[in-house]
Amino acid sequence: MSDGVALGAAIAAGTSVAVSVVALTQSTRWQKRDLFLALHEKLTHPELQSGRTLLREEINKPDDAQNMREWRTEEYRKAVSAIAMFDILGLYVKRRYIKKVWVFEEWGWLYAEVYSHGRHVIEERRANSGNGRQPWPHFQALGKKALARYPAREVGRTAE
Repeated sequence: MSDGVALGAAIAAGTSVAVSVVALTQSTRWQKRDLFLALHEKLTHPELQSGRTLLREEINKPDDAQNMREWRTEEYRKAVSAIAMFDILGLYVKRRYIKKVWVFEEWGWLYAEVYSHGRHVIEERRANSGNGRQPWPHFQALGKKALARYPAREVGRTAE
């Protein structure tokens, strides 16, 4: 009889572990989904949209970034905020808090275009900071991958 009780206890313990693993896995999926949705909501904020548009339409070389920083500080702040938010997105992908496939499905082509123009802001920052710091490293890392997957249109080229 005690072998039967031990077997029953082992089966119950194994079942409990299996249920816990399934619950943990499901909870992790939901947390990643919720984090992705929260980031998506932040990324669609009008000020960040405006910053991305400024980058894509008005920053085509480092001098454009410098002129915007010097003469149009509010617009420059919006452009930098858009880069900073994409930097956080890149960090979350790197740490696997959210899935890269989700980010590329939803934001890949835009990330590539923003990175294509945002590189000029990074170059301008690096040239003028004098501290050797690499600005927005996660934006750059994911931006290179996005650009490889979704080649950005060349400046001045019309959409086909």
